Amino acid sequence: MVETSYFPWTFPYVYLLALTGPTILVNGQVVPETRWGTTHIPVPPGLHHVRVYLRKSRRAMLLGVAPMGRDFGFADAMIPVATGHRTSTHYRGPIVPILNGALAPQQPKSPGRTWYLIVWAIVLVPVVLAIVANFTN
Repeated sequence: MVETSYFPWTFPYVYLLALTGPTILVNGQVVPETRWGTTHIPVPPGLHHVRVYLRKSRRAMLLGVAPMGRDFGFADAMIPVATGHRTSTHYRGPIVPILNGALAPQQPKSPGRTWYLIVWAIVLVPVVLAIVANFTN
């Protein structure tokens, strides 16, 4: 089972992520009909190579978001599956399209999340200070 998700506040490219969806490969074979959320993939017991990435977006190319004009957010893992058991892995898409994604047994943080929050803090702190300064005058 592969659970796929992305950071919901990644404006504006979050809308493009919602439209494109992930691609999942198991042992080099594309899993059909993948989308955001849970994808159940029947496999025999053993060790399996899982790769998840995000498909390029023609809409992104039209909007001038160049990195999304090609596949991105690659993440790979070797996943062991025991006989009679279900194995879960979680993929998290990157916040910035030039980064790789994250694939882990538990829900990972979005790659680039810290950078994203720092940039927004740098942008918002002066704005908040200016608003407070206007109200105190």
